[in-house]
Amino acid sequence: MNWETVARQVSIRTYTTLKAGGNAEYFAVAKTSEELRRIAEGCQSHGIHLTPIGTGSNVLPSDAGVPGMVAINLTSSISFGPDGSVTCDSGVGFQELYLQAAIQNSSTMTVGNINANESANSPHPLLPAAFSRTSSAKSCRNPSTDSPKECERTRSSPLVS
Repeated sequence: MNWETVARQVSIRTYTTLKAGGNAEYFAVAKTSEELRRIAEGCQSHGIHLTPIGTGSNVLPSDAGVPGMVAINLTSSISFGPDGSVTCDSGVGFQELYLQAAIQNSSTMTVGNINANESANSPHPLLPAAFSRTSSAKSCRNPSTDSPKECERTRSSPLVS
């Protein structure tokens, strides 16, 4: 790890979606998987606790601060193999991954245990139905012709019961 790129006592509020959290004892930003690897190895070799942060959602750091190293993971490489395989960095969000796979015309994509082509009800070939929202009333898009209550009754979502 290059200690010249490591900052001390940096507020991490701007790096969380809730705008919460105190200062990181040590702070670094990794834009490539190699930079992230060097940060992780440097922390391990110096006995420093590492807290990686991606987009900053699902994180609620203490206002008292975060001991050790906070590393912002901005790694973003995505590559597609000739066999349809996809390899991506840990900093790639699912939305970007799905978008790039659609652009590449990947016919099958598996994320964890979810095969995107197993759902015949999916509105998009790469997006499982469990991740989609559907509406049975297209007229709900025009608020001047439909009341909000009618739209609420006709809207359905597999994510919300």
